[in-house]
Amino acid sequence: MNYGRGTASLADLGRLLRVRLSLTPAGRALAPRGGEGIVNLRGVGPVIVRNGTSDVFVVSELLDGDSYDGLLSHAPAEVGLVLDLGANTGIVTRWLLARFPHAQVIAVEPDPETCAVLRRNLATQARATVVEAGVGGSSGRASMSGTSGAIGRRIDLAETGSIEVLTVPDVLARAGIGEVTGIDIVKCDVEGAERELFGTCADWISRVRALAVETHDGYTIADVGADIAAAGSLFEIREHVAYAEFRTEVGILVRQEPPPARS
Repeated sequence: MNYGRGTASLADLGRLLRVRLSLTPAGRALAPRGGEGIVNLRGVGPVIVRNGTSDVFVVSELLDGDSYDGLLSHAPAEVGLVLDLGANTGIVTRWLLARFPHAQVIAVEPDPETCAVLRRNLATQARATVVEAGVGGSSGRASMSGTSGAIGRRIDLAETGSIEVLTVPDVLARAGIGEVTGIDIVKCDVEGAERELFGTCADWISRVRALAVETHDGYTIADVGADIAAAGSLFEIREHVAYAEFRTEVGILVRQEPPPARS
C-alpha cells in the first residue's frame, strides 16, 4: 500500500503506520486497541483512524484507487445528492464530499460506536447529514454481529434488535429531504445486506443515476444489475473488480438513458 503517496506529511504517514501496526501482535504494544490517530489524507483532509479496526483498510482502498475512483469518470456531470449507505466512520464520505463539491451527502451507518466517530469526522462538513440506521428492503429492527470496527461486521435481520433498519425512501425522509426526483450517486457497502436491498429496490432505483457497490457472499455485481433490471431499470456495468479470496466484488454501474422516441 502506498501510504506515503496519500498522506499529507511524514507525520501523518507515521500516524497511519502506527494504526496499521496495531493490527499485528507485535504492534499492539505500541498502538493498543482503543487508541486512535488523526491522519491528514491528500484530497480528503484530517480523519480519525482507530487502532485495531478496519479503518486503515478503508484508507488503503482510497489510496489504491480501485474501488471508488471510477465514480470520477462515470458520475453525472452535476452531482447534487449522494447517498453513502454503509458510511462506516466517514472516510469515504469525506472523499465524496471533496470530489463532488456541490453535493449534499447523506451518510448512513447502523453501528452506534462507529456512528459516533462518523459524526466526529463529519463535524465540520456542512453538506453532510448523518442517519444512524441500517438500510434494507423493508423497515424494521436488526441486531449487529461482530466487533465494532472489525472486517465483516454485519447486520442480522430480526424481529427485534437494537439497530433500526430503514428503506432508502425512509433514509431520505429521516434526512429531511422532500420529494426527490434524482439521486445522483449511491455508494453502497452494507456488508451483505445488498442482496435484499437491490432485490426490493423498485420504489427508489428509478431515481438513481450512478452506483458504486461492494457485494459479498457470492452475490455479484451482475446480480445487482439483474435485480435492478427486474425492478424496471437498466444500468450498465462500467467498472468491475472481483476479489475471489474475500468473495467480494466492487462495481460502478450507470443508468442507461432510454432511446429517443421515434418521430
